[in-house]
Amino acid sequence: MRRTSKRGRRSAPRLVLLLCAALLGCGTTTYGVPPDVSRLAALRRGESTKADLLLALGEPDGRGAARLAPALPREDVWVYQSVRTHGVLSVHMESEMLLVLVRDGRYEGHLWLPSTIDASLR
Repeated sequence: MRRTSKRGRRSAPRLVLLLCAALLGCGTTTYGVPPDVSRLAALRRGESTKADLLLALGEPDGRGAARLAPALPREDVWVYQSVRTHGVLSVHMESEMLLVLVRDGRYEGHLWLPSTIDASLR
């Protein structure tokens, strides 16, 4: 999947800097805003338009494209993500990523990828 970001090429280095700051003991760091997945219930597959998506979820952090199988058509992918870390020698990281699939200008579905990692650097 190819991904572009409204923040340009600075988004990946910014994420690395935030993670490094957490590992070096700079307290709590946050990147992005957690997506409000409760609003997905208002969307209808094949019916909701891009305007409906923007009203429900806001502007995505990034956009890309994917073909989920060779026989399927290419779909646009809207990316919403956030990462929150805290800790000094014991790091807790919460990551949330929502991938919204858009085909022919209409909502096709989504993938919700939350994760939590606890790591000790001792």
